[in-house]
This record gives sequence, C-alpha cells and structure tokens, in this order.
Amino acid sequence: MSFIEFFKQKLVINWRYYKSIYSPFGESELRELRKHGVVIRKGIAQDWMNRVLNELKGLEGPMQLGSQNIYEVREKAPSSKRFFEDKSITQLVEAYLDGGRSYRKRFSKRIALVSGLEGIQLYHFDDWKPRVKVFLYLSEVTSKNAPMIYLKGSHRSKFAWWRMQKEYQYFRYFRIDDDYNYLTPEAKDCGCFLLPDITDLKARHGWEEVECVGPMGTVIVFDTTGLHRGQPFNTQDPNATRLLLENSFK
Repeated sequence: MSFIEFFKQKLVINWRYYKSIYSPFGESELRELRKHGVVIRKGIAQDWMNRVLNELKGLEGPMQLGSQNIYEVREKAPSSKRFFEDKSITQLVEAYLDGGRSYRKRFSKRIALVSGLEGIQLYHFDDWKPRVKVFLYLSEVTSKNAPMIYLKGSHRSKFAWWRMQKEYQYFRYFRIDDDYNYLTPEAKDCGCFLLPDITDLKARHGWEEVECVGPMGTVIVFDTTGLHRGQPFNTQDPNATRLLLENSFK
C-alpha cells in the first residue's frame, strides 16, 4: 500500500479523534488522558475482585510473550462484568476516541499472569490508529513485578515525521492472525523504537516516564499510540506474577 493511501486513512481517523469535544462523564480524567495519554486511579473496592479471582482458579490460557492469557473472561468469571461493563470507563473512553458516539468495535478480555522470564521491552506503540486500553490490577503491582512504563505526552504530535515513518511501516507490514501470531517477519518489530531514538525524543519533547504501579484495584487507562514498554521482574521470587484484567477499545 502506498504512503498516500496510508496518509488519507490517517487524516480521516485523526479528524474524528481531534473533534472529540463532548464528555458525558469524567471531565478531569478526560483532560488528563488527552494531556498525558495515561490516567492512573487507585482505591476501587476489592470485595468483588476476590470473587473474580475465585472464579478464575484452575483456568489456564496460552502463553504468549511471557503472559498466560485467558480470553472471554466475562463468560468464565461473571463477576468481572462489573469491570468490563463499567459505564464510567466506557463513557470516558468513548468521549476520548470519538466524542461519545459508540465507535467501540472490539473488546479484548484477558487475564495476564506475567512470568518472571519476561524481559524488558523496547518502547513501542500498539497501533497507528487511536486505541485505548484499560487495565484493572487484581494484584499489587510494584517496581519489582514488571509494571508498564509510559512516556507522558508521547501520544501527541500525530503528524510528526518521527511518528509518521514508524506508522507507515506498521501500516505496510503489521499482520497477525486471530491467535495473535505474526504473519510477516517484520511484524514483531513494527512500532518499536531503539534506545538512541527514545533518548533523543525524550530530550526534544520533555517527555517524562511514569511507572504504572499501584495496589489491587488500581485502574490504568492509556492511549496505546503513546510510547510504552514493559519491564523485567526485579525480584528473586520465582512465583512472582502480575495479575490484571484488560479491556481494549478502538
């Protein structure tokens, strides 16, 4: 596909993104998400989350990149519907993506038990199109058990050349099947940035790293076009895990 075709699609998608001016709920969170690309909120009641954990006991999923993923969690753990169907989260994300109109096309429902074998990731974006992910921590996440690092403000500059080059590569090469297997040899590296590039971009734009840590019940909302990465475990505990529910919007 040509760069012109990619650019036409990007203009259409980002026009919808930029005219998101109506927010039916969560004005402060919406402003924060637009400014920084990430929102962290702590202190959600934990009683029903314990029910989710009990419902998930004994379930196993495929290992992918150091994570064990269990999909269709709403059916397997009915108590999790409180998270996946939370109107405050849905309204915030829909307002951010397209002014409150229902543009939600897909949910990714998974629970991830991240193994201690997972290494540090390169900074990357998940897609060239606006996307939002929401995490709910079902266990405490500290600097020792592989929290996500997000570069605040890196979701902006939608038409900067450093971004356009990487997004065009993604547009051309990124292909996966329904089981999230890469279909091209280039796919696994799409959207990734080497450390010298990140160092230069951080210095140029003044981006700050935010470590997404918090106790059980912490909610992380982030724009996946912003640059982020995982970290390795920093503990000698062989049983260390990071347990969460994930909801994806586009």
